[in-house]
Amino acid sequence: RLLSEANIDLVLFNFLGGPPNTVLKLDNTVAQRIDDYADLPGGVPILGLEGDPLVGAIKACSMIGDPHYVSFGGVPFDNHEPGWNTLYETAKLKIEVHHLLVIGEMSVADAVRINYEYDGKRLYYEFKDGAVPLIDSTLTFPDPAVRITIGTLQWRKMWPYSIYLSTYEVSGCGGLCCDGDFTQVRQNVTETEDLLCDTAMSIKDAEALCYKSRDTDFFEACILDVRIMSCVEDATPTDSAKLIAISTESVEVKQAAMDAAESEVHYAITGIGKEPDYGVVGDPLIMGLSGQVFKFDGRNDAWYANLASDSLQWNMKFHQFEECPEHEDLFVTELGIGFYESNYLSRLFSTQKSRTMLHSVAIRVIDENEFFPGCPSGPEVCLGDGSLEIVVDGESITSPGDYYSSANGGLRVVAYNVDGACSRKWFDFVEAEGNDLFGRPARLLSGNKPPIDYLVEDWETMVNPVACNEWAQDRVQYDDLFLQRGRWSTIHIETPLVTFHVEYRQNIASGNCLSHNVDAWMAETSSELSSETWKGILGETRRPKYYKNGEQILGDRALILSGKEDSDYEVSGTFGSDFAAMDYGSWGWLGSRG
Repeated sequence: RLLSEANIDLVLFNFLGGPPNTVLKLDNTVAQRIDDYADLPGGVPILGLEGDPLVGAIKACSMIGDPHYVSFGGVPFDNHEPGWNTLYETAKLKIEVHHLLVIGEMSVADAVRINYEYDGKRLYYEFKDGAVPLIDSTLTFPDPAVRITIGTLQWRKMWPYSIYLSTYEVSGCGGLCCDGDFTQVRQNVTETEDLLCDTAMSIKDAEALCYKSRDTDFFEACILDVRIMSCVEDATPTDSAKLIAISTESVEVKQAAMDAAESEVHYAITGIGKEPDYGVVGDPLIMGLSGQVFKFDGRNDAWYANLASDSLQWNMKFHQFEECPEHEDLFVTELGIGFYESNYLSRLFSTQKSRTMLHSVAIRVIDENEFFPGCPSGPEVCLGDGSLEIVVDGESITSPGDYYSSANGGLRVVAYNVDGACSRKWFDFVEAEGNDLFGRPARLLSGNKPPIDYLVEDWETMVNPVACNEWAQDRVQYDDLFLQRGRWSTIHIETPLVTFHVEYRQNIASGNCLSHNVDAWMAETSSELSSETWKGILGETRRPKYYKNGEQILGDRALILSGKEDSDYEVSGTFGSDFAAMDYGSWGWLGSRG
């Protein structure tokens, strides 16, 4: 039985074997149930059945605000030393934060950098100007076993960072998180309070504003931040609201980070659960329509059919970024979506007239070798800060806006730049909307729907929901969604046939690893499209496949797809429709279609 089960009140240990003439002595033994790994005292190892230490107690360190720290030992303090400060350091891993003075002698953390040596290679990561790790804002390192979650929020034209670090390897470490490193500058809260102005908000009023973070490590930090902000002459209520949001969200993020770390330690001890994934996955991952998740390798600068039906052709192009680590260097950088007048006989008999294209949408990175180029002369605001172009029915679009065509049933494209917090979680998309994906009747476009509604309706599914909601409400208040700058962009493509949600990002995965990627999902499909046969990489995942024992095949690309070679799905270009796997099982339409 699992020792974590709540109804266990007695555990008996039997010790068998051992070298001859030896004795196992248990002296003054006390057993105590501990529900949280973090409750174990620091430096106490957890022993395996052979007596070898497996891991120690999980400890967490956090840094938020201007900036406020809580060490591995649970000690709160401030640090306003300008420049780079070491957060955590071992022989192989060094995590630093950069403090920027903004109000007198008080600072914010405006950048994070990480140096890491693994398997003989030296890796370098740097995050600033709103950049965060691509997958769930988290990086996980295997040796030493460290999980770091990095958050940020735009505040007064800056991007202050928050960090949540969890590990069981705290013995002998250096840096602000490590209680044994006495070389670090640690200020108590009263020292920072001495820097407040005479007209600062009262503690009582600040406590009322920070009520949601009471009984947490971040309550005092929230109070101090709000009081500091009251000393800024041009501060607005929105500035204080964002500081409060940071503290509220910090509680949730820290708990999620601790839960993930505890899950990994539990796996290390018992072998029960899911083995943790280390590093950042960069290769194209296919989220199947029936719950499959698998890697599709592809080749550099080749086009592939993602979904092909009588009325829709959705293609994607892969591009390799040579400066990125192997197996993390291939991304989707272009999409081609063609909408056609349905005529499935043209797919079967070459004598039939070719399909008639009703609309075409191409989304592409303008120059895959250039990053953060800025807007060209002309528009003050451009998509992806100059890196992204949308071509709708042959017309180029590089600026945010709401674009509509009434021809051939209608087409609407809404494109805008987003705060990093408001980028959609790729792995949550299908879970959030999968139940509503299929079978809605064909309808007219939502031409009267305000563009901001696309963002506001989905804020809970974003990378950072709390921060995204704050950012979205600002856009509603100031009516400036299409005036936002940023290297991340969101595009909504709506037709009576299908609705797409597209995310564009410029990524900073490591010091030399810069990349572009374009992710896309179908948010809704019409009953007309649902009734058609779907081919292509994604299209073939519509019907699940099973092993002989009845279990669904979820991750084996070779068994999920009919084309055994990636080249079986290659097409000639943006709107190419001929590929080898199109003919595999082509007579399936004689039976149940879909």
